[in-house]
Amino acid sequence: MEPTPEHLGDAFAAHLPLAVDPGQREVRVVTISHPQRSQAIPDLRDEAQPADGRRLVRTGTGETDNPPLGHIVVFRHGGTERPVVTRGGLHLRFRMPSVKTGMTEVGEGRGEELLAMQCEVDGNIVQFKCHPYKFDIAFGGPRFTYRPDLAILYRDGRIEIVEVKRTPDDLSTDDKVSLARVREFVRRCGWKFSIRYLEDIRGSKWREHNVANIFGRRAMALTHDESSRADAVRAKMHQVSWGDLSTLIAPHDRKHGNAVVERLVAGGLFIVDFDAPFDDRTILRPTSIAAPRALPGFEEIAA
Repeated sequence: MEPTPEHLGDAFAAHLPLAVDPGQREVRVVTISHPQRSQAIPDLRDEAQPADGRRLVRTGTGETDNPPLGHIVVFRHGGTERPVVTRGGLHLRFRMPSVKTGMTEVGEGRGEELLAMQCEVDGNIVQFKCHPYKFDIAFGGPRFTYRPDLAILYRDGRIEIVEVKRTPDDLSTDDKVSLARVREFVRRCGWKFSIRYLEDIRGSKWREHNVANIFGRRAMALTHDESSRADAVRAKMHQVSWGDLSTLIAPHDRKHGNAVVERLVAGGLFIVDFDAPFDDRTILRPTSIAAPRALPGFEEIAA
């Protein structure tokens, strides 16, 4: 059955009307350590087609190209709704209740889980989603469907679509051609595309350990006094050392002060380098207070 506007809700289209697949619960519409490996896919850029975020339009508005570049369907999952993870039977599956997204993030593979944990506690990232969309790409060759592993919205407004792989050897020749078409599709919508490998996600010998520690503090409750002192430091928009902030917040209990600093980082109030060991000299950079933004199709999270 061809979906009608009333079935689409907030569906999006990338100069492409978004669609709903009636067979699934689908509704409404980075930094790479080794970029040369990620770019080992064909370059299909068409310089006559500039990146333009206005290509993303709601289905049913009549503002789409004819024919469109393709459709983008937003997956709403988490909580009681069925997660859209139906591939990769040999991969580890994970569920991660997220404070940042307010939903249960679901995915597959250790690399994707680690990246989701980093997104959860990285103050540079304001929102992310695991398995957020289905791209129905209708240009550059035969029509095909692609589901990205993650979408990331950065504090500066950039949107990155991420494909996670264990190693470059996991990419077949056909995969490389398909991902090249995805990259061009994403570029024309004004977004970025990257392939991240497991070793890139793990980063330095410190990153995985640091992320796990900060991740474990994200639900810690702060007292009014602790929050007020942290807000006063953040409002100055000057970097501060870990030791100074810990002493300011809890002058008589260093262990608790360190825990509070970890909670502040987990909550996105301060940004820290996860690839270096944490100590008193570690530099914390306060994040600015900005108006809520959201990934296209997930505006209710930022509301």
